[in-house]
Amino acid sequence: MKKGEDIERKAIPAYKDTDLTDRPDEKWAPMPELETYFMVSNFGRIKRLAREEKHGVGSEYITPEKMIKIQIGRAFNTVKKDYTYQLTINPMVDNQIHHHSVKRLVYYCFVEHFDLHDHNLNVIPKNGNGFDIRPDNLALVSIKKKVNRSIDKGRMVNKFEYVDRDKAVRNSKKKTSKRIYQYDGKGRYLKSYPSMHDAERQTGIANNKICAVVNRRQVTAGGFYWRHHKVKQIDIDAIVSKRNEHRRQVRGTKVTQYDLEGNPIACYSSLADAAAAAHCHYTNISATIRGLVKTAAGFQWRRGENKEKIKAID
Repeated sequence: MKKGEDIERKAIPAYKDTDLTDRPDEKWAPMPELETYFMVSNFGRIKRLAREEKHGVGSEYITPEKMIKIQIGRAFNTVKKDYTYQLTINPMVDNQIHHHSVKRLVYYCFVEHFDLHDHNLNVIPKNGNGFDIRPDNLALVSIKKKVNRSIDKGRMVNKFEYVDRDKAVRNSKKKTSKRIYQYDGKGRYLKSYPSMHDAERQTGIANNKICAVVNRRQVTAGGFYWRHHKVKQIDIDAIVSKRNEHRRQVRGTKVTQYDLEGNPIACYSSLADAAAAAHCHYTNISATIRGLVKTAAGFQWRRGENKEKIKAID
């Protein structure tokens, strides 16, 4: 590459550079878990390797190497009123889409290996610029450290800073000291206890699990239903009906995933599958398809299976 071309090439952000020739000082490493399909560069560029494939009729052909388009995800910061950005890729191999954060791949390949499936480990840009994913600008931190860093930089409000701890303890004791009522698997009343802690001591069922049932985060604990108010019979049919409806929504709602430019990326048979692929909670995607928010996990989402492009997010 000539000097003038070298300078011109450097002016192009690496994530926008789809030229197959190497950039100055560019190094490559196999993509973890997809080593025979893709390569990752220290600039965060992703290259699909040439490979031999077969047509449905059995004839063979060569798929040429190609640079993979980097997707840009952005998240609005409600404190600073600005956006943070993340570079991602969503390559498909054998009809399966693989979702990756580019900075995690760069850190893994050019800084040190770590468990890519452990999402308690976060890779962050030291200078806060999500587009700057050079290896020496990346750090591996825990969720706690990431949150504390955001608070220190004024990008997150510490909601617990002004909490009256004594008052919080009193409120906690007040909640766990309320009388609790136990019901069998058919909803029939069995017994009452002065508090959740007493119920735990007598039944061996952890009070936090009992609390989860009382607050409707869980259906049963230890095979029993639990309530703060005594009733003759719990309506089990209503609970089952509600659970089935919830399961239908989570397991049976097809959704299509789009990038921020409105291009369809993938379709999932359920909210649960979509959430697992995007590494977020299904309620975030649900809120998006209901129009409550614009994006979830840096993507647009729509109900159903769609192939048409939708409106881009400015």
